[in-house]
Amino acid sequence: FQLTSCGIYDNGNLTTSNGDSATASNFQYYGTWSPNNCNSSCTWTLGNSQTQPTHTTTQQTDPLASLAAPSQPGASSTAGNTTPNNGAILQPGYYANGINLNSNVAVNLTPGLYYMNGSINVGSGATLQCTGCTGGQGVTLYFISGGLQPNSGATISLTAPTTSPPNNAVAN
Repeated sequence: FQLTSCGIYDNGNLTTSNGDSATASNFQYYGTWSPNNCNSSCTWTLGNSQTQPTHTTTQQTDPLASLAAPSQPGASSTAGNTTPNNGAILQPGYYANGINLNSNVAVNLTPGLYYMNGSINVGSGATLQCTGCTGGQGVTLYFISGGLQPNSGATISLTAPTTSPPNNAVAN
């Protein structure tokens, strides 16, 4: 994971694997952590002098609970491409079946809201990025089911929007 001006908080039973890495302002977990040989082979670039994920005894409440859920947009023009090829550019909108990135492919998201009814699986060595996330534009991932599931060696480089976002993304 590479998060700009963001932290990571796992609310239960964190699992990492050999070769995982994260760049974030902090990384905390509640519950248990199964490092799976990660202690010597993972890379943690974290703030506050953290050298690895830190256990907390306080379960985190949903920081977005006070926000209304975004309205479901129409189907994305690229939603039918549930297993995109290397170099694919995906568009914001509704994805009825999630997205599955095979190993070693790079896929680019256009800034906006990705409304997911299913997981985004990022295969080993695959890259999920938003190269157009500049000038306050960014990506919002909203899951009505599923979640973001990176595999070992996956690279995810996304930025949240900070200004009046295009395509129904959620600012900040």
